[in-house]
Amino acid sequence: HLVSFTSLENAEVQALTKSSELTTTASKICSSGLISLPPNSPIREIIKVMAFWKYSQLPVQDISGCLGLITENSILKFQLDHGRDSMLKAKAIDVMESPPQMINWEQPITRGILELLYDAKYILVNQDGKIRRIITQMDVLKEQK
Repeated sequence: HLVSFTSLENAEVQALTKSSELTTTASKICSSGLISLPPNSPIREIIKVMAFWKYSQLPVQDISGCLGLITENSILKFQLDHGRDSMLKAKAIDVMESPPQMINWEQPITRGILELLYDAKYILVNQDGKIRRIITQMDVLKEQK
């Protein structure tokens, strides 16, 4: 089943933004590994990848960088707007949302970053000019164990 963010998780992230800043960096809390997709990837295949890896979002990239983000919401919205048959024939470029914010690999996780994450739910992490990882709300919450 696919991962989704609950209002409880959002409340926890909001509480974190009111507490003192974390003393860690993006590289230490980001998800390990990153799966990204080319813009011509079929949605049917993207859904399989998301389900297998239990990811709720995947970046869409080409040689120029990140073009956007495929999310559970963007897929469902496309299906609602265009129908199931059209959705299953669509490509990543047809369904993707705007690219999320990006921060540097060694960026400290400050209150500002937490607030950004609260609004966006995910942030891409850049190292040496390339997208290397993603930080989700759950990555920050896991750091609080």
